[in-house]
Amino acid sequence: MTSQKRPATLLPETYIDDHSDETNTEWEKITQDSVVFERECIEDDLTEQKRVILLQENPSSRSHCRYWSCVPTKLNGEPNIRSAFRFNLKDVSGRYYEPNQYYHVSCLEQIYPDLGALVERGAMKMEGGVNHLNSASWKLSRFHNAIEDWFRYNGRTFEVKAYDRFQREHANWDRKASTMEIKHQLNTHGGSSKNCEKCGEIPDEPLRRDYFPEEPRSKLLSEVLASVIGVPNLDEVDGSLNTHCGKKIRRR
Repeated sequence: MTSQKRPATLLPETYIDDHSDETNTEWEKITQDSVVFERECIEDDLTEQKRVILLQENPSSRSHCRYWSCVPTKLNGEPNIRSAFRFNLKDVSGRYYEPNQYYHVSCLEQIYPDLGALVERGAMKMEGGVNHLNSASWKLSRFHNAIEDWFRYNGRTFEVKAYDRFQREHANWDRKASTMEIKHQLNTHGGSSKNCEKCGEIPDEPLRRDYFPEEPRSKLLSEVLASVIGVPNLDEVDGSLNTHCGKKIRRR
């Protein structure tokens, strides 16, 4: 594969007053060419440079989107990624230090219309897992289950509300079952709490299949992420840094 390199300088801007169909067609061609070129550059990084595309939580607004046709940059006048999530085209070879390459989620969806195909071939993953805090404790960092299923099913998942409802109902059941078990042990009734007439009947555990009866559906990752943090559009979570930090990322 021929290595694709981004030019060091941008082409000079030109201003055209004639908004004819011919001009629009030319602009569409330029935009499409930039998408193809950016995709070829990323493919080169994925294959030749041993990089992988990681979905990350975005802790600040200091990371810049490197996509030339970045729509948020055109709207806001700056390349800063102010969304709650970002993509990082990260070097995982461990050979030497390479700077991170960040993208808006919506920008990568323009470059790759089918992100699920990247997941299926192992080129796109979630960043997370067990993070070491100190010698005595560990922290397990997980994304919301709707996001995890999107990666598990290669671009398909269920409605975020379904996950939240199941999680809420299961938490209520777990709390009631635990309380009855504790009372059973304290009262020394003997035997199992499930068959104890004095403790009463423990409610049936909510089953996942009752809340997710159908197959997962294909969804844009940006739509899933926006639904998780409760905003209409993921990359509209820009504004000020305080606005971004005020959005709490739900898990599970």
